[in-house]
Amino acid sequence: NIPLVMVGNALIQEDVDMNNPWNKDYAEVLKLVDGDNSITRLGFVPGEELILLYNMATVFVMPSIYEGFGLPVLEAMASGCPVVTSKEGSLPEIAGEACKYVDAYNIDSISQGISEVFNNKSLQQELSKKGLVQSKKFTWHKTADETVGAYKNIVDY
Repeated sequence: NIPLVMVGNALIQEDVDMNNPWNKDYAEVLKLVDGDNSITRLGFVPGEELILLYNMATVFVMPSIYEGFGLPVLEAMASGCPVVTSKEGSLPEIAGEACKYVDAYNIDSISQGISEVFNNKSLQQELSKKGLVQSKKFTWHKTADETVGAYKNIVDY
């Protein structure tokens, strides 16, 4: 009974091959949300509007099975939005101790994690504060410096 806003260009694409095995989960999600008035599919959202969504959200949920970096988690934390995510891929490094972790392979775990954060104002405030601190560990300047450093190590090798 929680209103859900889903963001991502794939959510509104019409030319997706639903017979492709890679799209099995995507097709299942579309079936589950079709006709549900408590779920809003926005599709692609420009950066400035995305920040507004993070600021208005009670909780940001991304129980990813694999994540290369986890920029949406970082964006949500930088906006002060409490995060529920999984320990898959890079997400533990990105989120640190500033989120509620769930098992991305377990619907009950995801549901319980969302409910716990959604219904607990003090936990929301705690995760918001921790997320703001954690997100400051990641900057574009630091990324550029470390990338240059890695290239220098390779050249010097």
